Amino acid sequence: MHVLVDYDNIPRPVQGFGPRYVADRICIALEQAAPAVLSQTPRLVIRFYGGWYSGTLLSPAGQMLSADVQRVFPYIYRVVSTEKPLTVKVSGSLAHALVALPKRTLDHTFRQRLTSERVVCTDPRAAGCTHRPCAMEAMYNFFQSGKCPQADCSYGVHDLVQSRGEQKLVDTMIVADLIHLSHIGETDVAVVTADDDVWPGVITGMQAGTHVVHIWPKQHKASPRYLSGVPGRYSPVPL
Repeated sequence: MHVLVDYDNIPRPVQGFGPRYVADRICIALEQAAPAVLSQTPRLVIRFYGGWYSGTLLSPAGQMLSADVQRVFPYIYRVVSTEKPLTVKVSGSLAHALVALPKRTLDHTFRQRLTSERVVCTDPRAAGCTHRPCAMEAMYNFFQSGKCPQADCSYGVHDLVQSRGEQKLVDTMIVADLIHLSHIGETDVAVVTADDDVWPGVITGMQAGTHVVHIWPKQHKASPRYLSGVPGRYSPVPL
């Protein structure tokens, strides 16, 4: 059974204990809420998705998690909720590529994007400000021109408005893998995310006959609008 984990969706306090702890939490959630699934699964294949590549090289987060994953996996999880104690082999890996093309690494999944490109500043006069002079006009002019209004200052908006890292391809990789696994006949697939972008994959997997176990890492509930009229099995499980 595959478990597709959006690692950035895992709460920071849980992440802080490392990937083995995250995997144990997933196993416990499955054992408590879907014991029949876990008891019929000799092996759990946990894939951690995230912005693991800065360009073509592993990002700092990718390097740290990769080292931890290699150190703690695979391991044996003991199922104690069944009449006869069972063991499940748990393997873990970073999702570098799609399940359908395991040798084709998808890089450039962590990118720095200038925050200034996403910030829009409105002219305070257009917003109804009647103060003259308005202190906010300087900020508006700064974003409009991209330069400091002081003639002897060389700093611009790209120097002063910081960039931030963004993950790319993560949700679409999870959706693609979920659809692929369902169409090659995997009976049960678990997905760990609270992002609504995964719903097309969940719906397609259900329609194809796969039992989708949706493990919610945060306080969140499935929207009935997405499940209404969809055939198949869906099991929501808290992490």
